[in-house]
Amino acid sequence: MLDRLSREGKQSKHKVISFTCRANICADGSPNAYNSLNTGIDNNANGGISDNMIKKGDFRKRDKKDKIVKDNKGNVETAYGIVVDANTGVAAIQPVKSVDNADKYISPTSMHTKPNSSFVLKDQSSYVNSEEINYIVLPGNFINNLPKDVNLKFGDLVQVFNKNNGKFAFAIYAENGPSGKIGEISVALAKALGIPSSPKNGGTSKLALDITIYTGTGKGQGDGASTSQDEINKRNNDIQAAQTKPTDPCTN
Repeated sequence: MLDRLSREGKQSKHKVISFTCRANICADGSPNAYNSLNTGIDNNANGGISDNMIKKGDFRKRDKKDKIVKDNKGNVETAYGIVVDANTGVAAIQPVKSVDNADKYISPTSMHTKPNSSFVLKDQSSYVNSEEINYIVLPGNFINNLPKDVNLKFGDLVQVFNKNNGKFAFAIYAENGPSGKIGEISVALAKALGIPSSPKNGGTSKLALDITIYTGTGKGQGDGASTSQDEINKRNNDIQAAQTKPTDPCTN
């Protein structure tokens, strides 16, 4: 359920979704999110990884959230928390180990940053880095309840205000999350808003964040601008003057 959702009409050019929420921290997309020693910036369990999977070397069938995706080279993977070969169960490993010599798993985001013609699943740079880019996560039930005329896209521009301390930041929509869990944000966005940024124990339980999404402003999958916070800030500045009343995605 949404903590609060505004119900104030429409914007002429872009439908605007606005809500207030708590904040949990999402590590997905960071090259430091998960590793074989469970010493990444997030707990392996949050990436659907168990010690038994690491021991067996088979990361398939972790839960029903596994989804099959393909890249331009025909690689077939199951991606949830980390990228896993759907046929062998082997986790995709980054070429460089962590400082404590652990194998670093490739952590995807729902949005990829490269065009389909050059998108490679087993490339960490294909995803939106949680430690560098301000992004928000939207749950499945939120997306499914949007009216059909709301053109939500990956890369849609987002403006976030922290009512607790007055801090403001620009962001994008880059990740899908589990239904019923509204209010996940990237490590970078948490830092920008002055919120404890550890995916393990950060965030805030207060209804502190006012989030506004400008739907239809993103370019969808392969939006290269999602790799540059400066470009995200510039694009948000371009539409800031055009802010108008938001629409309610919970009504038809």
